[in-house]
Amino acid sequence: GDDVSYKRLELPFIYSKKMLSPTIVVDVIICFLFAAWFAVIELGWFPHKQREFLCKDPSLSFKYDGDTVSAVVLISSTFIPFFILWITEAIFAKPASLKLSRTRTSLRKAFYWFKKYYIGILINLAIVETLKVIVGGLRPHFFYTCRPDVMDVCMPGEIIFRYACKNTEPSLAFVRDSQKSFPSGHSSLSVHEAIFIIWYFQKRIPKLKSILFVPLLQILCMAWACFCSLSRVTDHRHHWYDVLTGVCLGFLFAFFCCKSLCNNFKGCRTNSEGVSSQNGVISRNSVKDREETSLNAV
Repeated sequence: GDDVSYKRLELPFIYSKKMLSPTIVVDVIICFLFAAWFAVIELGWFPHKQREFLCKDPSLSFKYDGDTVSAVVLISSTFIPFFILWITEAIFAKPASLKLSRTRTSLRKAFYWFKKYYIGILINLAIVETLKVIVGGLRPHFFYTCRPDVMDVCMPGEIIFRYACKNTEPSLAFVRDSQKSFPSGHSSLSVHEAIFIIWYFQKRIPKLKSILFVPLLQILCMAWACFCSLSRVTDHRHHWYDVLTGVCLGFLFAFFCCKSLCNNFKGCRTNSEGVSSQNGVISRNSVKDREETSLNAV
């Protein structure tokens, strides 16, 4: 009984690994293109339009005192969900066979969901960074960071189209970054993280006797998103509308990730739905079906 069903699941899993090799190559190429695009943006190779401003604009006159949540901390936080997924699956997941350990089962399932999650994160980053160079916008500390050469001769309220930054203390990349206020990448990524984990908890954790445990975990996730987003305003790194747009984008990307990429965290399909055999010929469904069938085997 159990041994027979387990053996039936082994064949499509081994077979799917062979058939997925072309898609792995495609995935590697896509990841390389993502990395190349980020390099083009961060190194300033993408054509960048200089943003105009109003002379003596008070909304651009704030001092820069550092980041409460640095970019390194933000990027590092995007990997924390993996450990959350692993712990959750280790507690609640049950191995499909006695031959498989709980650790291996939970690790495989955690990696499955994390892979979907991080695809969404990369899409989020790519679109937000593209908007920053196409739409852009001046940060609240623009005058402090750039020190435009026309500030001493322009009239208050005058629109300035041509200027040069004469501040040589910060790096050129940081001066260039002072013109990338819209939208907020911190708020977009932090909200994406929070909504993904909240949704995951809601769908994957079974009903517990405690009615407050899961909501408490979800509130903590949302608290992180709120803290990270609001800090961008208090640090004078973004205007409120930059953060609000980032929050909306984060919701949008998280919704796409959970509903489309993760299929609403539904249970994995059975073997008959993933790979079937008829007259000795193996018929294949979509890559997503085969992948979920493989996951179901563990």
